[in-house]
Amino acid sequence: MNPPVVQSDPRPQKSPDKRDELRLLVNSRHPLIAVETHEEVRVEELLDEVAAEMGVPLFVWSVTTGLVRKPAAQPLYQTEQPSRRWPTSP
Repeated sequence: MNPPVVQSDPRPQKSPDKRDELRLLVNSRHPLIAVETHEEVRVEELLDEVAAEMGVPLFVWSVTTGLVRKPAAQPLYQTEQPSRRWPTSP
């Protein structure tokens, strides 16, 4: 009796791209996705594209501007310092 033959798929496995990973995070209803990067412009472009595709609002926070709903340029009032707006528990 011969053992079963397992054939491997000759096609290369496709790794999930960053858009797919972002869509999964958004669809999983994560209330906040934090990204720390040196490629800020690239990441914001990717986030803009995914948010537009999915029809969801995109908010971006930075120390210098505070919380901004994209594509508007005006930050939400007094959000530059989150500790003032959202105090931490003792």
